Amino acid sequence: MKKIAVSAFVAAMFLAHSAAWALYDVTGKIRSIDKTGHEIVLANGQYYIIPVDLSLDNFKVGDVVNLSVHQYHDGLNYVEAVTKAN
Repeated sequence: MKKIAVSAFVAAMFLAHSAAWALYDVTGKIRSIDKTGHEIVLANGQYYIIPVDLSLDNFKVGDVVNLSVHQYHDGLNYVEAVTKAN
């Protein structure tokens, strides 16, 4: 029984460590777009990683956008969704 409890604890720690630790929304003006590298940099200098299945074709430098972001334990910001702000 003790072996099962230890295994469950180790599995839970692994999942908690690999999971996103912050989910937030951000609004900002696009300073640069790297379609090849799948990144957007906002006017504040913060960069965000865009998934390859999310198209950036409708966005250009100067657009104000809303980003739904996951920040993982590695400190990188991974975008879940991007829309133009109203």
